[in-house]
Amino acid sequence: MLARALLAAVALVAVACSASDDDRPAPTTVPPTTSTTVTARENVDGTLTIGALLPLTGLAAPLGTPMLAAVEMAVEEINAAGGVNGRSVRLVVGDEGADSTTAAVALDRMLDVEQIDALVGPASSRVALALLDRAVSARVLTCSPTNTAIALSSFPSENLYFRTMPSDELQGTALARAIATSGRRSTSILYPDDDYGRGFLGAMRTELDRLEIGVTTATAYDATATDITPAVTAAVDADPESVAVIGLAEPGARLLAGLADAGARPSVVPTFVSDGMRRSSLFELVDPGRPDAVAGIQGTSPSAVPAGATWFTTAFEAHSGSGSLAYAPYAYDCVNLVALSAVAAGTDDALAVATRMVSTSRSGTVCNTFAECLPLLADARNIDLDGASGPIELRPGGDPSVGTYDLFTFDDQGRDALSRQLVVTARAQ
Repeated sequence: MLARALLAAVALVAVACSASDDDRPAPTTVPPTTSTTVTARENVDGTLTIGALLPLTGLAAPLGTPMLAAVEMAVEEINAAGGVNGRSVRLVVGDEGADSTTAAVALDRMLDVEQIDALVGPASSRVALALLDRAVSARVLTCSPTNTAIALSSFPSENLYFRTMPSDELQGTALARAIATSGRRSTSILYPDDDYGRGFLGAMRTELDRLEIGVTTATAYDATATDITPAVTAAVDADPESVAVIGLAEPGARLLAGLADAGARPSVVPTFVSDGMRRSSLFELVDPGRPDAVAGIQGTSPSAVPAGATWFTTAFEAHSGSGSLAYAPYAYDCVNLVALSAVAAGTDDALAVATRMVSTSRSGTVCNTFAECLPLLADARNIDLDGASGPIELRPGGDPSVGTYDLFTFDDQGRDALSRQLVVTARAQ
């Protein structure tokens, strides 16, 4: 599990972790998506070339480092098994850095000089929203291990964008189930008035309705506003059995403080939060010097290391030595998913590989690694890659339909403690 100091410093969802930088959750204002035009690209040479665009410098480097190690491990395993279509996979590494400016320099080199076929990354949803059109127009397949922004589900990617960590919408389902587990039969929801908040709310309400838990009120708030009294009043006056606060740490903390002032402390009204508030310093924003101000608050966040794939944990530790595994499973799965899809397509042409990504993740015999899956493809059998992060089960648009989430609770010292992990499957649409 990622050190709490990193969770407070970085928010990738990416990394779906619990920070608040540029993706946890998706930004309240996202760069406008643009139309993309796919053009011919002279990089179909029989050798699958994968670019890894991950944060190797800056605050997010402690997250990018284990993900890159997982990418390198996957490529080594693939090549040891005979490579893709008889040739070794070539890996090109670029630094995503701390923003899209740094990432753009690395991406341009990968696209124009290295002529990559597929991209693993970027980690940041904000960077992905800013640069994905470049990869699409260059006819390069992209698989991000940690993008969760809801806006990416509707990005005009020409079916060339995929991710192994689900959209934030699925976390809405997870948070609804956390409320249901508490035994409370009604809740008031406070959500940011943006695409992220509305998407999260929609998924959450759908699951609450299915679980027959009433929504006493759902109130939008302005994350930039200092006066949150109207939103708090609306939530408390509805007399709910629980309260859910969706959003980032700073605006979320203002709402939590307002709820406490209105008599709806967590000890009185069970309170639930999204992953943007999972940070050990949250209490300092709610009531400085009072760690018990957040005691009992529960929440959900995408799991940095989903439980179950002990085979991966053992292999990764042997490969990289001691260190964090944070989000490494998702990066490992991106590489294997791309490589196996290239084998299924019989080419390194990204457009052809992309057409096999969904079926490789869900429609055949279950296998966990490239070496396990390769003989099945050689026998002309369909495969279902259940990787280091668990079942992926891509939807036609490239979003995973299965996700693993941490259920956590803040203790009286202000620390978030893992209660258990929850596997959530999106319902058919």
